[in-house]
Amino acid sequence: MTTQRVQRVQVASAVADGAALTIVVLYFTQVVGLPEEAVGLVLAAAAGAAALVATPLGVWADRVGLGRAAGCFSLAVAAALAAYAFADSLAAYAVAGVLFGV
Repeated sequence: MTTQRVQRVQVASAVADGAALTIVVLYFTQVVGLPEEAVGLVLAAAAGAAALVATPLGVWADRVGLGRAAGCFSLAVAAALAAYAFADSLAAYAVAGVLFGV
C-alpha cells in the first residue's frame, strides 16, 4: 500500500468514525434511554482501552503486514457496529463501544 493510499483511507476512516459516534451517542441517549453520563463513561472507557492496546496492536500489525492488519481491524469495526445495532442495555453498549474504540 502506498503512503498516499494509507492517508486517504485514514481520513475516510476518521470521518466515518466521527459520524458513527455522533449517531451512536444520539441513539443511545434518545432512543434507548441511557443516561448521558453513562454514555460518556463508555466513550471514556473506549478511549482508555484504545490507548492501552495501541502499541501492542501496532507491533502486531508490523508483524502481519498492513493489509492483513487493516482487514482484521475492519472486521472488528464491523462487529462493533453490528453489536451497536443489537445493543439494548448499558452493558451491551459498553461492549460494543469498547470494541469500536479499540
